[in-house]
Amino acid sequence: MPRDIEADADGLREASELIAEIKDKFSDISATATGILGDMTRACGDDHFGHKFTDGKEGYRARCDNLVARNDDLAGAFDDYASSLGDAGAAGAWDGSESLSAAEQRRAV
Repeated sequence: MPRDIEADADGLREASELIAEIKDKFSDISATATGILGDMTRACGDDHFGHKFTDGKEGYRARCDNLVARNDDLAGAFDDYASSLGDAGAAGAWDGSESLSAAEQRRAV
């Protein structure tokens, strides 16, 4: 027979808010990096050597774009995790209840 599980909805909300702050920091890093890294390509020069360094599949610009994209992926993961813990997820499911039965737990997930 399944046992009841208890959780602290307010604690889940607090964790959700802290994780959302981490997501915001990753988003800020992406925005700042996009500006800084974009300006760097001009510093490389508009000649053969500058283009060789910045352009192409393995060039500086592609690597910068990849770095920002991976950072955005992390921000998205933290956003998803924060949502799943917050009011839209686990905390909302636990509200008004000190414990959920096994059937209620399956519906909450």
